[in-house]
Amino acid sequence: MRLMKTTPVSSGHVARSAVPALALLLAGGLACSLHAADETNKPASAYPKIEAIDPPENGFFTKVLFCRGIPIKAPAVVAD
Repeated sequence: MRLMKTTPVSSGHVARSAVPALALLLAGGLACSLHAADETNKPASAYPKIEAIDPPENGFFTKVLFCRGIPIKAPAVVAD
């Protein structure tokens, strides 16, 4: 039996394939938070509507809202 050498991975190491996905996720979150910060004086009716998902998606997600076309889903235990 022949053993292969492996390189130890530090806890701070991120796989190269995960970097673009992580960057996109962070950019989307930043865009939504900046968009929300600009609209602090708007009435509650001006914010995205939280819609129910019935039956629950994957048996877990029960509500969704859309921020610039991106669905943000949450389970029932998350406060509106």
